[in-house]
Amino acid sequence: MLAVVFGSTILGFAQEYNASNAVEKLRSQVTIKSNVQRDGQTKSLPSEQIAAGDIVLLSAGSMIPADGIVLEANDLFVNQAVLTGETFPVEKKPGAVPSKASLAERDELRIHGHQCK
Repeated sequence: MLAVVFGSTILGFAQEYNASNAVEKLRSQVTIKSNVQRDGQTKSLPSEQIAAGDIVLLSAGSMIPADGIVLEANDLFVNQAVLTGETFPVEKKPGAVPSKASLAERDELRIHGHQCK
């Protein structure tokens, strides 16, 4: 009986270890990239490498990889349901917003950090 329990424990550990390694390999292969204007050149970089001062170029369907300021926009609508619970996309406009504004009042997409375009 002890041998069966011991064998089952070893088998369970081995399967969990292999599954964990497989997930890590998949994560390393899947990276979200963003188009960034840096030093006057447009580059496609992993989102983790975006730095303060970069200008992120967004298009329809893009994920916003960082907090930022909208410098220029044409019909920019953002789904922020995860942040505010708002079920419909909210239009974002260029400009500054008071630092004490609530998340729902931040229609200029101004938080802190990176610059988004």
